[in-house]
Amino acid sequence: MLFFAFGDGVAQNPRNLSLPTDKIQHAIGFYVLTLTVLGAFPRRPCWLLAGAVLLLGAAIELVQPWVGRQGSLEDVLADLAGIVAAVMPCWIRGREGRTVALSPSEGMPDTSENDAPGFLSRLGW
Repeated sequence: MLFFAFGDGVAQNPRNLSLPTDKIQHAIGFYVLTLTVLGAFPRRPCWLLAGAVLLLGAAIELVQPWVGRQGSLEDVLADLAGIVAAVMPCWIRGREGRTVALSPSEGMPDTSENDAPGFLSRLGW
């Protein structure tokens, strides 16, 4: 992620193949970002967090013309692909309404008081 923040964000295509490397990087970057957000806010529904990450991606594309770059709807769609890939296991397993309570003494998920799954279980793993 630091490469995307401080580098140009586009890997060079050594063989000049017509691969959409920028779009792949958008999808991978937003996949990782979405997993990070899901882990940081385990009590929030997956759909809400996915929507927030998508709004961030759209906002980034809207701001780009003011900083000398060109925004792209295709980039937002690539972001969406990464977001959907990250939350798909959560949606398939139907875990939207369940939450995880952290035990303050251990910093670990406490599922003894509720039937809430842990973070990885929430994602279907």
